[in-house]
Amino acid sequence: MSSEQKILVVEDSETQALALAYALENEGIQVTIAADSDKAFQALMDSRFDAVIIDYHLPGMRGDELCRRIRQNISTRSLPIVMLTAVNTSEVSSIDSGADIYLSKPIDTEILVMRLNALYLKGERLPKEGRLEGIALRQAKILAVDDSPTYLAYLVNLLTDEGYQVFQAGSGQEALDLLKNEIFDGIVLDLVMPGMDGIEVCKWITHYQSHAADPIVMLLLTANENKDEMTRGLAAGADDFVGKSSDLAVLKARIRALIRRKFLQDENKRITEELKNKELETLRARAKQEVAEARASLVEKLELTAKELRISNDELVKAREVAFKASDAKSQFLANMSHEIRTPINGVIGMTTLLEDTRLDTQQADYVENIKRSAEALLTVINDILDFSKVEAGKLELEIVEFDLDQLIMDVGKTLDFSITKKGLRLIISKPDSLTTLFGGDPGRLRQILLNLLSNAIKFTMTGGIQLRIGIEEENDLTTVFKFEVEDSGIGIPQSAIGRMFMPFSQADATTTRKFGGTGLGLSICKRLVELMHGQINVSSIEGKGSVFWFTIPLQKSISKRNTKSEVLAPLTRGLTGRILVAEDNFINQKVALGMLERMGHKAVAVANGVEALNSLREMHFDLILMDCQMPEMDGYETTSIIRRGHTINSPSIPIIAMTANAILGDKERCLASGMDDYISKPVRIDKLALAIGKWLKPPVLSDISAKVRIDSANEMTALDDAKFHLLEKVGVGASRGLVSELVSNFIATTPQALNSMHDAIKAGKLQDLVSIAQALKSSSARLGAIKFSKICAGLENTHSLENTAVAHDLLEELKLHFIAVKNRLEQKAQKREDVAS
Repeated sequence: MSSEQKILVVEDSETQALALAYALENEGIQVTIAADSDKAFQALMDSRFDAVIIDYHLPGMRGDELCRRIRQNISTRSLPIVMLTAVNTSEVSSIDSGADIYLSKPIDTEILVMRLNALYLKGERLPKEGRLEGIALRQAKILAVDDSPTYLAYLVNLLTDEGYQVFQAGSGQEALDLLKNEIFDGIVLDLVMPGMDGIEVCKWITHYQSHAADPIVMLLLTANENKDEMTRGLAAGADDFVGKSSDLAVLKARIRALIRRKFLQDENKRITEELKNKELETLRARAKQEVAEARASLVEKLELTAKELRISNDELVKAREVAFKASDAKSQFLANMSHEIRTPINGVIGMTTLLEDTRLDTQQADYVENIKRSAEALLTVINDILDFSKVEAGKLELEIVEFDLDQLIMDVGKTLDFSITKKGLRLIISKPDSLTTLFGGDPGRLRQILLNLLSNAIKFTMTGGIQLRIGIEEENDLTTVFKFEVEDSGIGIPQSAIGRMFMPFSQADATTTRKFGGTGLGLSICKRLVELMHGQINVSSIEGKGSVFWFTIPLQKSISKRNTKSEVLAPLTRGLTGRILVAEDNFINQKVALGMLERMGHKAVAVANGVEALNSLREMHFDLILMDCQMPEMDGYETTSIIRRGHTINSPSIPIIAMTANAILGDKERCLASGMDDYISKPVRIDKLALAIGKWLKPPVLSDISAKVRIDSANEMTALDDAKFHLLEKVGVGASRGLVSELVSNFIATTPQALNSMHDAIKAGKLQDLVSIAQALKSSSARLGAIKFSKICAGLENTHSLENTAVAHDLLEELKLHFIAVKNRLEQKAQKREDVAS
């Protein structure tokens, strides 16, 4: 019950009144006590109550008389009334006088509270005035439910004699079926029935009409009256609970009380209409005048409020525009900063990558390696700054690759070696005896966490040393859970500050920021990263003695061997060489890209902007474009759009890979939306560049094309029509035995040159030459049973009617692949004939 509810208790026994008030107040109910009917009625006139509890035997006016008086007053008519008595014979007169509930003394407080709650629940959904207009002029419609045919017939006759319109059901399910199609005022049902009992029916009705304005009233009948069954029934939504053994008059009275309460709203309305008089009309006129005055006042206030809202809206619009401009400025700043910083870093990392492949002595190689690692560490810091928007938006992503954990730890140590030596500290790394196995995870993010924790340890440690301990927490066949601990002998952290160490922009205190610097973002980012890796991070510290930061992360086991860089690049570039156009305005980055492409075996040309790129595409053939996005005169987005329109370019479908220094949210999507096929960010790693090129670069046209293209067995098996080839072999037996071999050898020998000639014809725009070659190949391939090959040739015959050569180029590429499949099948047939002959 709500603590706001107020109940009037009318009891002449002070002891019983105080006991009842104490029990109700423990339930959070505010109680007022009246010792007789007159005081009770005066209290009802003076204050608002939510319910009245009345003792039947009161001095002077009895409880049932007080109940009738309450029901006759328009202001108190709808109050829930509970009648209490120690004499069971008073139940019928109590209910007929207007009481909703009749309870015998001594009172069970728990039952009383439940019965009141049931009344409140239904009372809250009683219809508003006017919703039940005319309802009292009709019969109440009641559904009787009992699995006993004898008792059901008895109950139907009883209710019919009382003047109700009665329907009947012999089971809970039958009752529900009727309730779905008919509207009833009340339901009288047996508690114990096979299948769906009365409790379940009440629960279903309560759920079904949970928001109904005119809920059905429910009365449960049972052969065994006890508290447990009553509690279950009331909890299920029943309004009353009567034993089958009760006096017939009691059952009738209980049903009348329920129906009376349901029709109470309409009765109040009818009484109100009967009591209309001149005083009411005066009150109505006065109320009308007050409403008019209130309306006028409200209109005035609304106009004032509308004016204030317009001003506020204007201010909000201006503030919104300022916020959008600030957001756009922030995004533009991040994009510009990303481009301006990543461009020179791309040159540093790219040049050191190329320098590694030159002849270097041991010291030079070590210098180059340290330059590269330092540049990559700087790149990691830049990425943290540029990707902070991802942290705010919860969009941090992991890049799961294989890496050498032992090498990563060594690299971290080397990166920090200078800082440690400069402060006269020492770094002790302890780890399991062997960490040579590769692991699957995100090495960049792991390195970022370790560098952050170790850098903090160096920053806050004046003397002594720092320990990095790596241990194994758990291990199974697939995963190893590592625990990393960074312990220092620095200034430590106050216990009061430990709880906020991993919060953004938080440090131990303001003096820490002034003395040691820092933004307070590092540990917050570390926490997000560790949790993203399904790990945990925490810290323990003693102020003045040092701190231990630790985290655990699971890494996937790997059984693959470590490959050298040349071994990685070999399968990516083998057999895939082509002419590549590099559109890049930065001279150093041009040299980096050209050097990497030359190392992969490609022929490359570099231009400085989009205009030069378009001119180069008009003058010569390229197989792929590496496109920088920000260039003078014409940027990469506009250049790509012009290429894709194909008005002045011969190869509108040429693969275009964005190679940009921008690395913030939305850049990749913008590149793809402009028509580019793929995206790699600077600084460009040679292995990622090789992967991207290998994905989009098509196989070259070579005389021995079969050595460069892999055809799957399914394509080979369907490359030839075996029935047609077998028929050709039969013809060969009857005529010249060498006919089939000659046709096959000629096809295999001449087709590669024909394919090269078709490529040249497309490049030169000589489509008529292309058609002539396609016609010849169509006939020769069909004769051998290469039906798919012949159909593609037929498609190429129609290219003279196409406006651009992109479709012809695609068909030719498909034809090359099918030739390999046909060639392989023909060679298999020839080998089989030789085996049979031998």
